[in-house]
Amino acid sequence: MQSGLKANGYYADTLTGVADEDTRAALSQMQKDNSLKVTGTITTEVLDADLAPKFYPVLSSLRRR
Repeated sequence: MQSGLKANGYYADTLTGVADEDTRAALSQMQKDNSLKVTGTITTEVLDADLAPKFYPVLSSLRRR
């Protein structure tokens, strides 16, 4: 999650793999910028969005079909 956010300019901190406050803030901004419900968490809406492979390459396999 952090690597996708970082690659797209939303996350600037060190990649830790922990969904900390900075990660949630970055995810919230990405959601806002893409007209998604802002939760700061990975929701079904995020996984279903066309953005999932871009921001969450590992999680894209979990997308609903």
